[in-house]
Amino acid sequence: MKLVIAILAIFGSSSLASSQAMIQLVEAFAFETTPGMSNGAAYITINNTGQAEAKLVGVSSGLAEHTQIHTHEQDGDIKRMVAVDLPVFLKPGEQLAMRPGGIHIMFLGIKRPMEVGDQITVVIQFEGENLEVDVDVFGLQMFEMLTGHSPHNHNADEDHSDHEGSHHNH
Repeated sequence: MKLVIAILAIFGSSSLASSQAMIQLVEAFAFETTPGMSNGAAYITINNTGQAEAKLVGVSSGLAEHTQIHTHEQDGDIKRMVAVDLPVFLKPGEQLAMRPGGIHIMFLGIKRPMEVGDQITVVIQFEGENLEVDVDVFGLQMFEMLTGHSPHNHNADEDHSDHEGSHHNH
């Protein structure tokens, strides 16, 4: 776990000052996709270090046809990915930590593979202002270190049936 913390500490950060809300985006990372994958994911920690509530209204990226915020829900034996209802409110001092197996940014219909060393620009959209962050793409070994699972069947293991008609790409 110390290795994971050290790796996450190397990521840069971006910040946005917005009418008393102070947003920091840190630990922005993603993992490479394997041949044939049509979807990918990114993970970012969003900190509201300001005095006012921040209203997260969407995400976007030129990498994919649709970019959404997703989470996982367990439905019997199937782990189902669902789009998060927006907006998401972050109170002063609150943190939203996106991680594998939890809330994350979902790239649906990626236009090109996500390869080790790539940087993907993601726009985190807050009410009234947007903040760009460059997401570093790491190898699948890092995914396995963080989660203890192999991501190679991401498209097959997850039920993406709810994606049609529920796009929150802004």
